[in-house]
Amino acid sequence: MPHIRLEYSDDLRPMPDVRVLFAEVHTVLAKTAGAATSNAKSRAIAVSSYVGDGSPANAFVHLSIELMEGRSSEVKAEVSDQCLAIVDTAFARAGEDRNLQITVAVSDLDRTTYRKLPKGTIPSPGATEHI
Repeated sequence: MPHIRLEYSDDLRPMPDVRVLFAEVHTVLAKTAGAATSNAKSRAIAVSSYVGDGSPANAFVHLSIELMEGRSSEVKAEVSDQCLAIVDTAFARAGEDRNLQITVAVSDLDRTTYRKLPKGTIPSPGATEHI
């Protein structure tokens, strides 16, 4: 069920294989956060307009991961640390001659406001299986 968004400056070259990157992130989420990655919604989004000081030497990569609430801050921090290393490795060549900033954020989805179809596919609070 995790929602995973990889946003990046559209002029980064060479681009890594995002399918490999997502597979590595999914492994971290399954092992570290108990997430059911068969339900993952992973997408890569190239961004052509980004704010900064306007220098063409600047670029960014941001990985946003949303998980159903219930994981500890320590678990989310571990996911963030491991995923930052994955993204850094994947984009190392693309950032060699750029001022590349890489960020990762792991946040909670609020169980009371998140909806999903088909109904009944979100475990109840306290369930042992995370989504």
